[in-house]
Amino acid sequence: MTESGVTIDYAQLVIDDEFARMIKQIVGGIPVSDETLAIDDIHTVGPFGDFLSLDATMRHMRAQSQPQLMDRRVREDWLALGAPTMYDTARAAAARILAEQNLHFCAKVSDRAFVIDKGSVKYEGTMKDLLANDEVKEKYLAV
Repeated sequence: MTESGVTIDYAQLVIDDEFARMIKQIVGGIPVSDETLAIDDIHTVGPFGDFLSLDATMRHMRAQSQPQLMDRRVREDWLALGAPTMYDTARAAAARILAEQNLHFCAKVSDRAFVIDKGSVKYEGTMKDLLANDEVKEKYLAV
């Protein structure tokens, strides 16, 4: 108990954030309408039919939950990746978040740098060149 105020597990913080987002979504309620219930589609497809290929399913399938840490791959694919636990994934996410927020720490431990914005590489080069590139730092790194 004496260390509870001076230590932190960043991976656990990332996991807690994931659960808080899911709880917030649940507390916000689930929209219920003719569109979201897809009653017409249920009658059309019938029992034991294929709902995955329907437009309504595609429109609404990610509306309820989009976890970042829970791996929804089939077991064989998950095992092929080394069977990472939620904690493993959270540790990697925490390390990425910390690195993104601390350019000078990254400069001490890295020789190369990549700046990625919305999935697109905006800069690739040495860390030394990045530190000297005021345009990239101002536009993407808020430095």
